[in-house]
Amino acid sequence: MLLSGEFPPRLDHEKRLYGAPGGHFEFGETFAECASRELREELGLEVPTEDLRYLTTLNVINKAEGFHMCNIFMAARITEEQASTIRNLDVHKCQAWEWIKFDEFMQRSDVFHSFHCLAAQGFTNVR
Repeated sequence: MLLSGEFPPRLDHEKRLYGAPGGHFEFGETFAECASRELREELGLEVPTEDLRYLTTLNVINKAEGFHMCNIFMAARITEEQASTIRNLDVHKCQAWEWIKFDEFMQRSDVFHSFHCLAAQGFTNVR
């Protein structure tokens, strides 16, 4: 999700790492349907599927942490009005949402492993 090169990463309660809105697919969902639903469930943000665009898919393996996931990254441009409606609806997982420039976010060390993999693929600035 982008707003003038910014997006709202969430600060995770458990590991104190930043990540993006997201979650798991429900049966039969497309990438865009899943992303739209997760934005609505976690942020109260209504983004139609046609406003979402596919960025990339990553096969993320972190042997040290003992996990293996496929991550699909989607993006959308939202208005300032939409951004002002964002709420933390996922309080059991998310401590807070912050607006951070995407290129600055990608340089941080306190992000989920998937974002290090995204940067390694060259996604350091998405506009």
